[in-house]
Amino acid sequence: MHEAGIMTTMDPQTLKQFILFQELDPVHLAQVAAIARERKFAKKHTIFMEGEKGTYVVLIISGIIKISRSSSDGRVKTLALLRPKDFFGEMALFLPGHERSATAEALTETRVITIDQVDFEKLLKDVPGIPLRIIQTLAHRLQAANRQIKTLALGDSHSKLADLLLWLKDEFTNSAGGPPLIPLTHQELADLAGLSRETTTRLLNTFEQEGVVKLKNRQVALTNLETLKKYAT
Repeated sequence: MHEAGIMTTMDPQTLKQFILFQELDPVHLAQVAAIARERKFAKKHTIFMEGEKGTYVVLIISGIIKISRSSSDGRVKTLALLRPKDFFGEMALFLPGHERSATAEALTETRVITIDQVDFEKLLKDVPGIPLRIIQTLAHRLQAANRQIKTLALGDSHSKLADLLLWLKDEFTNSAGGPPLIPLTHQELADLAGLSRETTTRLLNTFEQEGVVKLKNRQVALTNLETLKKYAT
């Protein structure tokens, strides 16, 4: 069983960590808490698949979730890594047919909040501020997509991987202190950088030989950020 039971109560303070609900008054916050449901997913659990009908919005309490799409020849492209305080899945609710445009997979054990489509649409109509917050979030996503397009279009493989590692250092924290740790496989890094797995592994080995990173236990430690910045676009 990959998904734990659904909890029927939600602490309003848990909701306050999300940009959608930070400025809500107690009455509106209680309204959201009444319709929010908490779920837990195991590592590698698929939350939903590309092409499925979208019926709910997801907000991340803890864990990392990968958003990806598949091409007709079976290749997978990682579009984003989402972490606590992020939300996703709302786009399908407004598209014709309500189909998911990507697959969502838990990269770690994950706790999320879900809000069903009908309830979410009612929130958009009844609660001031939430539509604006969604627009702001979509603008940030577009900015990130433009950055990725620029890197893919202009950078060589060396600079693409360096740029990706610098971006990922802010996505993950090293609880033990020390250099930033990126807990992703070579394939996952390749998908994010738009490179082949073989090229990614070769570059990581080169970076390690140059003292820029250290590879250990399926993690990449960024040991020389200044040199990595010189490699990036």
